[in-house]
Amino acid sequence: MVLSEDVQIHFELIVLLLFHFSEKGKTEILKNSINFKIEINRDSTVPAYHQLTNQMIAFIQREEIHIGEPLPPENAICELSGLSRMTVRRAMEQLNQQGLVVAERGRGTFVVSKMPRAENRTSIGFALRPDRYLEEDPFYSQVFWGVTHEAQQRRLHLSFLKGETLVSDHGLSETLEILNHLHGLIIAGQMPESFLEYLRKIRIPCVFLNYHSPKYAFDAVTSDQREIGRLVGRHLAILGHRSVLYLSGEPENVAHQDRLRGFREMFVEPGKRDCHVIDGGKHTQSGRKMIAEALERKLPFSAVAAGNDMIAIGAMNELQDRGFQVPTDVSVCGIDNVTPAESCRPALTTVHIEKQEMGARAIQLLLKRLEIPKAVCETVFLRVKLMERRSTGPVSEDGKRGEIALDEVAAKRIR
Repeated sequence: MVLSEDVQIHFELIVLLLFHFSEKGKTEILKNSINFKIEINRDSTVPAYHQLTNQMIAFIQREEIHIGEPLPPENAICELSGLSRMTVRRAMEQLNQQGLVVAERGRGTFVVSKMPRAENRTSIGFALRPDRYLEEDPFYSQVFWGVTHEAQQRRLHLSFLKGETLVSDHGLSETLEILNHLHGLIIAGQMPESFLEYLRKIRIPCVFLNYHSPKYAFDAVTSDQREIGRLVGRHLAILGHRSVLYLSGEPENVAHQDRLRGFREMFVEPGKRDCHVIDGGKHTQSGRKMIAEALERKLPFSAVAAGNDMIAIGAMNELQDRGFQVPTDVSVCGIDNVTPAESCRPALTTVHIEKQEMGARAIQLLLKRLEIPKAVCETVFLRVKLMERRSTGPVSEDGKRGEIALDEVAAKRIR
């Protein structure tokens, strides 16, 4: 059948109107023509537009969308991702800024490259104090996770500087060469004075992390170390302990010194409560050795307070190996709330420090310093909290006398 010209024009107009005004049908056609999935994690800390941008880059680089081909229309991406038009447009703007796509008015957005153009990104360094290794240190590994996550979110270039390179002539020369290419530096932990003096001399913006010193005009993010010590001292005093063995770890470490000072301020009371202090390292093996020394010297104590969790875990293991029950015979308390503190047996009472937040805040402080170089130096103290678990308990009857003979207790346990 041949339609008249008027009828044919009228028919075509109806088809066009149905197509353009049936948004749902139009979107379904577009969705069915797309052979990849867009998945947005609503619980992620990564912004939704950034997740979408990364997925679109992956589609382009896997050639699911070829160079010269158009991206799916905006409404189809909204339908596939469940995101708003504003969020989708923000992702498209990022793709355009990276040189991957070009928008042509009236035609759509077309892929023009598989690789993002090189960026002039801000470069920052992360210098870890000597004798610390991320793969072995549960505290600084969590801090570094916070640093790297924040750096990725802000598209920063991050360089890692090992502490050992700062104390050798050859390594130091390499480090100084790296510093010349950095915009700023995060200093994790207590560093050699010679290195800090050099940083002050070259005037590179710096942020102290888990350390601060009025001697240097650097921003800092840390925790109140004396308050941490006070929390431990208050907890053991409330439980009725009168004689505590304090395993301070590293005597030259300012943070450990402040923790001990805070503990003494809160716990020690002449004639009523006292503590015996032993120094000897920062690892679990250090905790074992210090307990062995205390028992050999026959020091009286009903509780152990340690400068960090790893010392406390080592001390607890040594006590249990020698026949003591924790906390029935001896209470044990640590500091830092690292991952092993909750999984050891019994679970370790400790003081929680916001490690990942510490890393993220260090990045934020450094970027603020780069933006406002002459701003007054700022020190941020993150909150701390006592995590009471099963390794501490009320003092035993022997402990109340302040003269507990631990070797006799252990002998009874073994028998």
